[in-house]
Amino acid sequence: MSETLQNLANRNQIDYQKYWEDLIDLDGISEILYMIGEDWEISIYASGNCLDIDEELTREDLNKWCGLVLEKGDKIIDLTNNLVYTTKPLFKIIPFVNSEAYIDNSSLCDSNYLACVNDPWFWFTIQLYNKWYDEKNWTNNVSMFVQEFFNV
Repeated sequence: MSETLQNLANRNQIDYQKYWEDLIDLDGISEILYMIGEDWEISIYASGNCLDIDEELTREDLNKWCGLVLEKGDKIIDLTNNLVYTTKPLFKIIPFVNSEAYIDNSSLCDSNYLACVNDPWFWFTIQLYNKWYDEKNWTNNVSMFVQEFFNV
């Protein structure tokens, strides 16, 4: 999953236009990553019935599928390969400016130094659980919090 995200970050750019069209406020955190470039338009998001990252997982939750998927055109690829249970992913695009400031970039560097950085990056976080997770059985009570930063 990390390798796929890094490869996509190496070949593509953040699709700011898509965020503006969908009215997604990137001052906060998004549950979807839009990119555009060599791979054309792609999006990465969770599919299925996912927990929020601060919820406690129970055995019943594992009966509901949740996976991280990559959508490229009409093709959808499961990045978790149904091998782990995941919470909703969270993405933070840094730096980010709104559409008006991005278009009027003559004064951009004066008001927002981060927007002048040539190489944006995104922060990605998700919680992964063993497919056989059982909070009552310590041998199967395996989870991992993943937090990574990708330079685009």
